[in-house]
Amino acid sequence: MKIFVQYNRKIVSSGDFVVSADITYTGENQEIKADLFYFMIGENRLTIKKITEKNKQIHFDFNCNDQLSTLEFDMDKFVNVEKLPQIMVHYDIPLEDLEVEISYKADPILNDFEHKVIQTNRIQFGYNLYSADNSDAKSPLVIFLHGSGERGFNNNLPLLANDIPKKVYNYMKKTGSGVLVVPQTTWSADMTGWFRAEFQESLKQLINKTIVEHKIDRNRVYLIGLSNGASASWYLAQKIPEMFAAVVPCSGYVYNEGKEFLGEKGQGRYMTPTDEEAKKLLNVPIWAFHGENDPTVNVLGTKLIVDKIKKFGGNNVKETIYPKGALIPNPHASWSLAFKENDVIDWLFSQNKEKVLLTKNK
Repeated sequence: MKIFVQYNRKIVSSGDFVVSADITYTGENQEIKADLFYFMIGENRLTIKKITEKNKQIHFDFNCNDQLSTLEFDMDKFVNVEKLPQIMVHYDIPLEDLEVEISYKADPILNDFEHKVIQTNRIQFGYNLYSADNSDAKSPLVIFLHGSGERGFNNNLPLLANDIPKKVYNYMKKTGSGVLVVPQTTWSADMTGWFRAEFQESLKQLINKTIVEHKIDRNRVYLIGLSNGASASWYLAQKIPEMFAAVVPCSGYVYNEGKEFLGEKGQGRYMTPTDEEAKKLLNVPIWAFHGENDPTVNVLGTKLIVDKIKKFGGNNVKETIYPKGALIPNPHASWSLAFKENDVIDWLFSQNKEKVLLTKNK
């Protein structure tokens, strides 16, 4: 008897997981009972929450746990590594001449992204691009900047580490309009990520290239950033404020060259925003998120710049600060709650530079 096992992966809020299995089998002489199958990772038996049978296919839904994650965090390099869980399938009764063939199926959204590499004068970097199938109307553009853990070259880590790109993708697919670009900064030992000057300049080139090639509505270019990507979002927004209709930085601070890092060990680092940076952001709609007890990026990184923008009369900025204990298990991951509902995505796509200019000129 031959059994084919397909393990199905799904991108959820905490990353990419194996969430289910499909078993098909050949052989006419043996009766197969679905409830006699079980699955093991090492010495641990997986909990099956639902079994569905149809013809010679059996579908098993798993209770999700950390063992089913397809990502493993390398603390030395501070990056995620894609590592599929080794799941053994067993049957309570011995089966004659049993042969098992296993495959893993990625989340279907990955099939809708183009995987590209761009080369500028100084560097190469990969990016994933999704374009919703729409008419001749101009499209909104979303740029998503990942955190330090997704550094690498031309892989899917920025799409797998959390479900923010997936939620933007789902919104665009539903509305039939939009282009999503997910670039990836290469790995570096010092974890500078998006802070390297060559990447900052190349990001501008990529944005302009996408605007030209995909009939983008220049009044609806949006920027989302997480952690290191959030700090890069603050940076880009104050360097080229005329580019963005809205920015959503999660757990970041306003990075800029020549400023010192502040913050005690275990309480997160940040940079103090300058008056000049705040003034450049006065007319950019911004919704910033942070956790009060973030140990990686101090919450002052968000609070200080929001307060300073408001001090100079900016009324297009708002912040959501999650109290201690709200972000479990990771107090740094403010995005896990920020994008839990569609409120922030609805807000993002409702922003239009024409509206801001009209308000400003009244």
